Amino acid sequence: MDEIAKTRGSTSAEAALPLIELGRWMGRRDAFGHVAGRCSAAEIESLRRIHDGKLYQRLNCTWEEFCARHLKVTARTVDRELSNLRRFGPAFFTVRQLARISAREYAAIAGCISEQGVRVNGEVVALDPDNAEEVAGAVRALLEQSAPVETAPAPAAFDAAMLRFQAASEVLCSFKDGLDRQRAYTVGVELAKLLTAAAAWGVMVQIG
Repeated sequence: MDEIAKTRGSTSAEAALPLIELGRWMGRRDAFGHVAGRCSAAEIESLRRIHDGKLYQRLNCTWEEFCARHLKVTARTVDRELSNLRRFGPAFFTVRQLARISAREYAAIAGCISEQGVRVNGEVVALDPDNAEEVAGAVRALLEQSAPVETAPAPAAFDAAMLRFQAASEVLCSFKDGLDRQRAYTVGVELAKLLTAAAAWGVMVQIG
C-alpha cells in the first residue's frame, strides 16, 4: 500500500509540474520575444510541455492567443524555438547563449556538439557558463573549418571557345546581303575585343 501511495504521489507531482510551469510563464514580466535568444533549454522545454499538453486551453485560449497574450510574441516565434529543441536538442540553447550563433550556423557544426561539450581539434570544451570564452572560441574555430572554400570559376575550355568562334564566323559569312550600320558596328566592337585578346596572347593579325 505504501508503494502504491508513493507512486500516486509521484504521478500527481509530475502532473502538477506543467501547471506550475504554466503559471510561471503567465506571471513572467519579460516578454518572450525580447529574451528568446537568451532562453535556456529548461525554459524552452517548459514551453514544449505547455504546447504539447495543450495546457494553454485551461486559460480558454488558443495557442496563438496564449503566445500573444502571455508571451507577448507570435506563435511562429515560439514554434521556431520548439523546432530548434526538437531538431538540435537542449545543447543548442546552451551554445547559443554562450557563443551567440544562429540556428543555421549551429546546423553546420552540430555533429561536433553534444551535451558534454564542443569537440574541436580532438578536445572537448565543456558547455559551462564559466567556459563562455572557450566555448565561443571553439565554435568560431568549427565555423571557420566548415566554411566552404571559395574557388575561382574555371576558365572556358579553349576548344569550346574556338568552336563558338568558328560557328559565329560561319553565321556572319552567310549574310550575303551584308549588314546594316547598327549590326556592322556591333560586329566591329566584338572583333576589336577579339583582336585585343589575341594581341595579349602574342597573336599577330594581318588584315588585307
